[in-house]
Amino acid sequence: MKKQRLARHRGKMLLNPKNRRKTIMPSEISDEILFGTNPVLLALRAGQRQFYRLLITEAKTLSQEHHNQEILRLCSERNIPVKIEEAVVLKKISCDRPHQGLCLECSPLVPSEMLHSKLSSALRDAAQQKLWLLLDGIYDPMNLGAIMRSAYFFGVERIFLMEGSSCPLSPIVSKASAGVMEILPIHVLKRAQLKEFVKLAKEQKWDIVGTVSKNEAKQANLAEPCSIHELQLPDNVILVFGNENKGIDWELLQACPTVVTIQPGRNDITEGADCLNVSVAAGVILSHIAWQRQKSTTT
Repeated sequence: MKKQRLARHRGKMLLNPKNRRKTIMPSEISDEILFGTNPVLLALRAGQRQFYRLLITEAKTLSQEHHNQEILRLCSERNIPVKIEEAVVLKKISCDRPHQGLCLECSPLVPSEMLHSKLSSALRDAAQQKLWLLLDGIYDPMNLGAIMRSAYFFGVERIFLMEGSSCPLSPIVSKASAGVMEILPIHVLKRAQLKEFVKLAKEQKWDIVGTVSKNEAKQANLAEPCSIHELQLPDNVILVFGNENKGIDWELLQACPTVVTIQPGRNDITEGADCLNVSVAAGVILSHIAWQRQKSTTT
């Protein structure tokens, strides 16, 4: 009952007085506003950001859903101020995105850089059948988030983003990933590191597999790429996806000994509608790899 009485005082902080501290306002920090249940919950669980304040609708504070209760518990444990706001306020600060009654003011999430020693160690120490993604030119935040969501579900261990060829790890990406962006290891790879990255991977017997459409293969004068159904990947794999318009950067594509494509399900496919969205393609290929690996362990 005490919690409910506190919740009804709209605009006041839901804090135990002994835990009260100065609220850091958005103008005082270089912050972001995460929105939606999964991004907020997984960000709090992961603890990779600094958290300044949770804004929540009154209905959410009274909800008995376990995710909402966990969010409020984590905020209480970490002395994060909680303020009740009208849904219209959350709609405004989330730029009319689906906030689900929750917005979290926090610091940005920045992909980490792996230095030579850490990268070499990660490649060398990886167990059998590890799967990493290398993304080149994924600028659409919805695509990036969707790729991350599929990647996590199908067992990807790490994601690398080419420096200067990706959208930032924004709240929109986090929402599109259903919060997976908050818990999946994400690294930035500099162009100057690319040769070293490829060299180290090949020395440790990793397969580097590029993904292309048939048109991209023709434009790049590549040999006929293999179909995903012909793909055999028993070892550790780095799977490379490129920009929907330009494909994988030529230098990076040259470093891929294997190139794979997805065959359409019709012969009379119209030009211009003959390829998949990159996030859909990623889901299809990752699903096939996961299925193939599961099948190999049961036979």
